[in-house]
Amino acid sequence: MVPRYPLILNPRARSERARRARHFVMEHATRFAIYATNSAEEAAELAQRFSEE
Repeated sequence: MVPRYPLILNPRARSERARRARHFVMEHATRFAIYATNSAEEAAELAQRFSEE
């Protein structure tokens, strides 16, 4: 089984960089476990959890 890498993203990001990132993620979606966040604090908590695992 191929590992799926956790990916934390902000679904409200609207910059050109965010658009390119979303495009890349969608092209390679099977490689990631995607976690959409509502705040920077939530993203930091997820990052901490993933680093401990």
